[in-house]
Amino acid sequence: MDDILSQREIDDLLFELMSDKVDEKNGIIGKGKGEPGLQLEYKKAKADTYDFRRPKKVPREQIRTLERIHTNFARLLTSTLGLQLRRHIGAELVSIEQVTYEEFIFSMPEPSVIAAFVLPPLEGTAVLGLDIEIAFIIFDILCGGKGRPIQKYRMLTEIESSIIYKLIERLLKEDLKRAWAEIASIEPNIEFFGSTAQQVQTISQNESVILITIGLHLAGREGILNICLPQRTLEPILSRLTVGYLHKATKYADEKNDAIMRRVKKVPLQVKAVLGTADLSVKDFLELQAGDVITLDRRGISPIDVMVEDMKKFTGTIGTVNNRLAVKILARFINGGVDVFEERNSSPIRE
Repeated sequence: MDDILSQREIDDLLFELMSDKVDEKNGIIGKGKGEPGLQLEYKKAKADTYDFRRPKKVPREQIRTLERIHTNFARLLTSTLGLQLRRHIGAELVSIEQVTYEEFIFSMPEPSVIAAFVLPPLEGTAVLGLDIEIAFIIFDILCGGKGRPIQKYRMLTEIESSIIYKLIERLLKEDLKRAWAEIASIEPNIEFFGSTAQQVQTISQNESVILITIGLHLAGREGILNICLPQRTLEPILSRLTVGYLHKATKYADEKNDAIMRRVKKVPLQVKAVLGTADLSVKDFLELQAGDVITLDRRGISPIDVMVEDMKKFTGTIGTVNNRLAVKILARFINGGVDVFEERNSSPIRE
């Protein structure tokens, strides 16, 4: 039968396979010294380098979800630090890598600002690392300075550490907690605050971690904020780190918020228009009779305060509508400021 090779043909084929050269560009073995007409072609297999010291235990889909979470965290940082420092600050996610804790230690300069914190109910200890230069700029601004960096880097003093500690604690307990809310309800709590990651003894140097790097831009300077999450901390919630779960959680949160808002809108509130106040002695109060006049602390044409549950929320003017007393709202108080309403097409009010 023509389809069956003889022993000589098999030997020649093996000889040809061992003697031919590989075309590295095209991945083809050319014709060798074997029997004419015989040619063997194949596609080169692609090989990826695998480092057993840096095992990639977190799939790519979960990494993308972590990118989304910490992109939101960077956005919250921009808002929180901007309000706290009253300066423009830029924060953006730079990278997310799977490394060992030892590599994270070597990536952080000394001294730095290091905060080790737990994330109950998740197990393990996470680490936050902040550039010391950015820390000194923040401290200078909070103390009324212009945000000038120091000439020679050093460790934080006790007062400087106290102020930076409170700021980082707020970022973790408010912003990081909020960024993770769709995946897990965590309660970050700082357990160690120092100047080098080597002082954190709860993480082995060979332990695999997720390293999140966020770039900061403040007062013309650039720095980084690193968050180091042990992979064993993420293992209980890996199934939630998917786009499908995130969308489901977001939809559920929106529906829950809508339901809460519908209930809140039905809560009755007491609204009072305060025409003015006056100070009376007990004697004058006891002697008041019908027809007596009490002088208030404001003129008749001055705007009055409108109180909502004993809190000053609006100002307005008094008048009548359809023979009933009424108040026309002029402005409202928001975060200590005043928002003046524009004139609206509404029923006229007679003063």
